Amino acid sequence: GWAAPIRDADGRYRAYVARITDAMGYTKAVQMVFDNPNTSNVRERAAARAALVINNDFAHMGKKATPESLMHATVTHEFNHVIQNGYDAQEGLSWLYESTASWTETTTVGTDQDATDYVAHDLASPEVCWTTRARGFDYAQWTLLQSLADSYGEHFIVGIWENSVRYDGFETMSQSLAAVHSTIPAALERWRIQNFALDYDLAPLFNASVKSAGAITRNGRWSPRGRIEQLGANYVEIRLRGPRAYSLRGDNNLELVGLGQRNGQIEVVPLGRGGVFDSSAYEYAALMVFNHAVPPTPGDCRGVDYSI
Repeated sequence: GWAAPIRDADGRYRAYVARITDAMGYTKAVQMVFDNPNTSNVRERAAARAALVINNDFAHMGKKATPESLMHATVTHEFNHVIQNGYDAQEGLSWLYESTASWTETTTVGTDQDATDYVAHDLASPEVCWTTRARGFDYAQWTLLQSLADSYGEHFIVGIWENSVRYDGFETMSQSLAAVHSTIPAALERWRIQNFALDYDLAPLFNASVKSAGAITRNGRWSPRGRIEQLGANYVEIRLRGPRAYSLRGDNNLELVGLGQRNGQIEVVPLGRGGVFDSSAYEYAALMVFNHAVPPTPGDCRGVDYSI
């Protein structure tokens, strides 16, 4: 369902094989065309012709996958960047570029995808803001796109890029979600729960689960060692048995969600700022503290303190 990207004057896509010292490949916009000629009913404002470059040595990447497998993953990843440039080469939601290319690996090249190797980076730091500028998270957070595709179908991801033609930054995502009667905080909270549950078809290939922020082992106040950034989450294990009333102190954008594992399923108990949660009903129980605040602009992330 993607629009065809912009070709060279001779009708080809420009691709190179070259020595690259720090990546398997990369893509660069080489000519601003503004309007993609392949979309007759849409007038783009920042479509660009792009060229992709693939490393000439995949045998020394330090990965378990074969060189051929890595080649397939890299070519589909980089060509998706070429496609993205046909929509918007200057999208303010820059997270969208690498996350979409990584997600596309999982939908196109089967077992040759390399995206599942990235996931651990995000699961190790769930308190970090969505759209953080910290290196690696845009690759690792492709699972958010999978979460959206699980809810609304794969074409929803194409639709985000179609919206990038008219909108920019968070508006690109919020307009897409509004069409399915959702919002950025609601979609991100669902994603954070899905990450806890490892509820993905490719989850057996993930080499990590979400990092625990600690455990509640007694009555009284519990405080984390770190802070939660916008749209981030903490997962706090509950080792107390029986019902307890839990309440939050701290930033008003924080909320509690009870998560319990029973019969191979994760049950979700919304608690808001406080409520009763009975951990004895589950084989494993935790509280998720979710920050539903949206940053002022993508990547402008700040953390807040709290206690339970």
